[in-house]
Amino acid sequence: MKIIFDFDGTIHKSDEIYEKAFYDTLKKYKIKKPNLDPKSYLGYPPRKIWDDFLDDSYDKEKLIESTGDLMMENMKDFGSLYEKTEKVLNFLKEKHELIILSSCTKKYIENARKIYDLDLYFSKYLVGEDYNYKSKAEIIRINKINNFIMVGDRLSDIKAGFLNNNISIFAKYGYGKESEGDLSDYKIEKISDLLKIKGLL
Repeated sequence: MKIIFDFDGTIHKSDEIYEKAFYDTLKKYKIKKPNLDPKSYLGYPPRKIWDDFLDDSYDKEKLIESTGDLMMENMKDFGSLYEKTEKVLNFLKEKHELIILSSCTKKYIENARKIYDLDLYFSKYLVGEDYNYKSKAEIIRINKINNFIMVGDRLSDIKAGFLNNNISIFAKYGYGKESEGDLSDYKIEKISDLLKIKGLL
């Protein structure tokens, strides 16, 4: 069995590093602070937040790059894996192949691999940038992955399982609204709850 994990909001607590990077980018380029919650955009492709409040006269690729670079700088000091993540992954890797599927850039996940020693647990990394930020359901189909369980905190994660006729588990502790987990097969309050699901033991 393969278990596919979303990254931010599922195993990685990244709201502080993202908010700091976002607001520092606004300050750097003298852009007025918008009336939105940056945390609510975690798990989406990086362009979405800029498209939602800026028109195309802005160089959004430059803003995305700046935010991404600052997130990587902040990761070591302000990011962390959720409590007991390593313990859960250590247990699951003995029984299943573990994969990360994230709507992030290659540089971001490579940085995380080094900081958190992710290669101790995961055999494969599928990142949105490599697939032109296609949906996670489509990325799974492109890679011909069958017989898997998807774990994530956003509707896109749950659809990745649902639309491919596989099980999905909604991480209620992440950054998605609770309604985003309506199509999921299971809901968990914390990552260690995965060890209570019989199909994973």
